[in-house]
Amino acid sequence: MIDLSEGVRIRYALIGAGVVLVLSFFGLRWWTSHGNSMPTNSWITVVVLLMIGAAVLVAGWEIRRYLHAPKAVAPPSPQRSRATLVAAQACALAGSVFAGWYLAQVLVHIDRVSNGADRAPLILALVSTAAATLVAVSGFVVQAWCRLPPEDEDAERQGDDFPAIPA
Repeated sequence: MIDLSEGVRIRYALIGAGVVLVLSFFGLRWWTSHGNSMPTNSWITVVVLLMIGAAVLVAGWEIRRYLHAPKAVAPPSPQRSRATLVAAQACALAGSVFAGWYLAQVLVHIDRVSNGADRAPLILALVSTAAATLVAVSGFVVQAWCRLPPEDEDAERQGDDFPAIPA
């Protein structure tokens, strides 16, 4: 049984990436062996992946700033905090799955380049793999930032005069 009470585990992301890598590699090898061309990638995809990773990091920074501030900082809304955590977990899992897909393309392109094919698709697949990996890493980082500190009843936050936000 999968227990997600501690958040998305790296093990699950690696399993997802590995399954997608193996299935995609053999699927792409079969596809190209029957005379079909490889799926084309785009630099726009790389930009979008990097923007998603950056957006999650920016959203997570607000929560990190609140949780680790030495003095009072206005708390983010509970809805925004929850949405940030869910987005971070989605990035962690989706980024790892995309990394598996692009890494499978890299492996197929390496074989094609060794047989004299153009290197540009290989380079783009490598960059796409790196961008997808960065999305996954940003998701895990923000998930860690959103983790609440253990309850300490003796230590009160100094100067926390902000009213509670009604749900």
